[in-house]
Amino acid sequence: MENEKLPLPLKLKNADFKFENQNIKIDIKTDIPEKLYKYYSITDYSVKGLKNNTMYFSHSHLLNDVMDGNFILWDMSEFIINYKADLNINYNIDSELTKEILKQLSEPFLECRGVLSLSDTYKNELIWAHYTSEIGYCLELETIQFKEHIEKNRNENDLYFFPISYDHLKQINFSDFINYKIVAKSKEINSKTVSAILPILYCFAQKDDCWKYENEWRFLLRDKKFNSISFPIEIINDQDKLEEDYRKSGGNIEINPKVISKIILAPLFFNNSRFNKLEVTNSNFLIYNFKGNDAGKVAKDFLEILKHKFNDKIYQVDKIIKDGLVVRELKYKIEIVDIGENFIKIFKNLIYEEGR
Repeated sequence: MENEKLPLPLKLKNADFKFENQNIKIDIKTDIPEKLYKYYSITDYSVKGLKNNTMYFSHSHLLNDVMDGNFILWDMSEFIINYKADLNINYNIDSELTKEILKQLSEPFLECRGVLSLSDTYKNELIWAHYTSEIGYCLELETIQFKEHIEKNRNENDLYFFPISYDHLKQINFSDFINYKIVAKSKEINSKTVSAILPILYCFAQKDDCWKYENEWRFLLRDKKFNSISFPIEIINDQDKLEEDYRKSGGNIEINPKVISKIILAPLFFNNSRFNKLEVTNSNFLIYNFKGNDAGKVAKDFLEILKHKFNDKIYQVDKIIKDGLVVRELKYKIEIVDIGENFIKIFKNLIYEEGR
């Protein structure tokens, strides 16, 4: 005989989540942006992704906010009391039982789940500084086309797409948001079937107010390429760590390059760490020489990809004066005219003039 308890809906500022017919339904309360943006530094990894038409989805344990996906946001006290009473389990220390249940409930969800975080604007001052050091770039993505491409040939619960909600972090009562069945006469922990998807989603959809500046939209994707890794504070031996580091490379998901509508270069992209000479042939044609260092080589690789795949989509953002204020705007449209072993020639067309 089984008793089943259904969860309450999870209501956040920017989205509601509810359990319906064994699936998660997401009600987004704000307008979905036509474009979303991913910011990058110029590295071998980001260049390789652009070349191979892939985008990296991070593992949930590798996000830059220690509270992102942190199950300390679950208050499990009521659940533990009822659980022990239902199955007559004798644990002297509730924390041991809690850790065991946390592992059982989260690992199946996280082991094949990747996270992609995007912003709703290319004008985000702090993200340019934090993620690109003002010398990288960002991709402008067509939101709906990108989402449809990622969803293709996947099941309904393989992809969750939602805006992050921002507020002061607080715990939720774990028992209120789970779907579970109690199987009579069984005393095994895994005999109690618990679906904790809503509490898990709470930990990935709710962030502290201090992150509000990111205006983040998030994809949580299930894919066989993603592998489980240990919790950051779980100490493992060197061989296991090497194997984990190798498995983390599996987070690259193929994308259709047509969903990329712009490649936006940072204001200081053309800088002296990558280039050592500038020649101006006229007011619009510029010739830069690549430095022979690592920065110059990776910049050359990056710009060669742009020339061959995105030459009609290259822009550069910069600071301009608008209505007496300093703001960030797309200022230049760039075309790569020629690229050789040691140089690049570009046509830099001014598209935004101050005072317009």
